[in-house]
Amino acid sequence: MSTPISARSAITMGAISVVSGLIAYAAYFDYKRRNDPSFRKKLRKEKRRVDRSKPDNILTPGSSSRNTADIKEALAMIRNEQLPSSAEQKEQYFMESVQMGEQLATQGPAFEIPAALAFYRALRVYPSPVELIMIYQKTVPEPVFKIVMEMTSLDVSTPEPETKEEKKEEGAPASRSPSPPRRGRYYEKFPETSFYVSVAQVPLNDPQSIDGKPVKKSVLVASKDFAPGDVIYKETPIVMALDVDLQLKGLHCSQCFKAVSASQATEPSSDALNPAYCSGECEVQASTQHHTLLFGSNPPVIVEGTNIAIDASKVEARKAAQQKLVESIRATGKVGLLLVARFIARMVGDETKKLSAAASAGANTSDDYSLFDHIERLRYLEIPDADCAADDAALTEVLKLSAEGLEEFLKNGRYAMLLGKMAYNAIGVTFSTGRDDKPESSLRVEEQEWTRTPYGTKKQIGTGLYFVSSYMSHSCSPTVQPSFPAGTNELHLIANSAIKKGDELTMAYVDVQGVVDASAIDNRRTRRQELARGWRFACACARCQAEAPTATATEAAPKEDVHVEGPGAQVEEAVQRFETGEAGPELRSKAEADDVE
Repeated sequence: MSTPISARSAITMGAISVVSGLIAYAAYFDYKRRNDPSFRKKLRKEKRRVDRSKPDNILTPGSSSRNTADIKEALAMIRNEQLPSSAEQKEQYFMESVQMGEQLATQGPAFEIPAALAFYRALRVYPSPVELIMIYQKTVPEPVFKIVMEMTSLDVSTPEPETKEEKKEEGAPASRSPSPPRRGRYYEKFPETSFYVSVAQVPLNDPQSIDGKPVKKSVLVASKDFAPGDVIYKETPIVMALDVDLQLKGLHCSQCFKAVSASQATEPSSDALNPAYCSGECEVQASTQHHTLLFGSNPPVIVEGTNIAIDASKVEARKAAQQKLVESIRATGKVGLLLVARFIARMVGDETKKLSAAASAGANTSDDYSLFDHIERLRYLEIPDADCAADDAALTEVLKLSAEGLEEFLKNGRYAMLLGKMAYNAIGVTFSTGRDDKPESSLRVEEQEWTRTPYGTKKQIGTGLYFVSSYMSHSCSPTVQPSFPAGTNELHLIANSAIKKGDELTMAYVDVQGVVDASAIDNRRTRRQELARGWRFACACARCQAEAPTATATEAAPKEDVHVEGPGAQVEEAVQRFETGEAGPELRSKAEADDVE
């Protein structure tokens, strides 16, 4: 019999699979299949257990009919099973369930539902279920994956079934507490209650439906009343990047954006990015979150107490790759590439630290949500792979030379998707009313980066991705405004007007004040053009409608000149199905009418 893999080794593999994606996943379970002599015995036992528990119409060999009733019966069987409690038991349960599913999936159509049952059991105990669904989508046979998704959809929308005892005696105490729907679980934990806001699902302004079900959008709403000028919450960015020209000058902290003098700044040596830090604390944060993995000269620490060894012959190659990445950033003056790189690096650090801690201390992390879980729920702009291929290749090489296997995370168009999420959700950091010395971009206006900032992108000093604030929709008459009064990239959300509990919070993505000596129609045209270029929608908020040009007695109304190129913001298909139970295709906004008031 093969030697069992230690909990620490298994967790390490799991952590690396978060980044390495499908290869690490496939290799690990293939190894277990080929080296575990007890596997086939477990497989036969699993099949007998499924056969005894199933209704006759679910697993009839040769049957091609899989209606919703069949899936509900299978789901009810799973939901009545008791889940393991400890981290070690859940780990073993997960591995055995996936092994069962993989073997059953190769046995033909008659075993598709048993295979889906096994994969769904694994999903119930996995720390990051959305991430696992994305892995399933690429590795599980399509018919089986569809059944898993049907189970997921039903589990989201169907309440826990009553037990037999509950049916017999109405009003009797429940034998166990029903689990809330998965969507509810996530949004019960996010945002944290200290933010005094929540994420709500509201209908689109331009009603749309899929399979007869109304499509909704996620928005941020207040959890209590606020007066004008109140600070609703404070939020630090998950990842951040100074404007490229300021990064090169070294007069702002690369981590918190605080202004520093040349004599005060801490500057690491031999670094292609040439960062500066206002304090040792910021330098340590940057190093542990992203900098060592991306631009450091030493091997990155993937699991506490261990290092990934880097072949001495690859040291120079790694330096060259880092330099090429920095040159790509400097060449365009755009920071989207750096934001994506830092996000991946931070995700690696956060996930591996969490999982390795669970292995060593026996902590239960099954209720924790990863950065991957959070970012997958955000909308993104579709960016063609060809438009970002060079940057994708530059980052891929850095990841590959930092730790073999990390580059797998960017396969299957994932870089373009992450770049699209940064493009749609990033917020510009502006101190006071903003800067006036930002260099003019050499790029065409259609190629330039845009960030959400009420003062305009040209006024910002840097960019940050804020998970909670990403849920705010745009309005030209915003109810709130992001502010940075501490002189750092910590966002303070300020109420512009009186806000009641349950009111949606909206911010201005662009400068909505306009030029003083310009007409309302001209200012309207300018901001709508910027919204169309940066976020691909034609604003239809109440103010834009009120200020729209109208016909006079002698002249027709001027023709609208806002043109939206490309599809609007989208939601990842697997996430949409997982969150709402929809079985339809991914959602695209119609000229962004779904993101404005």
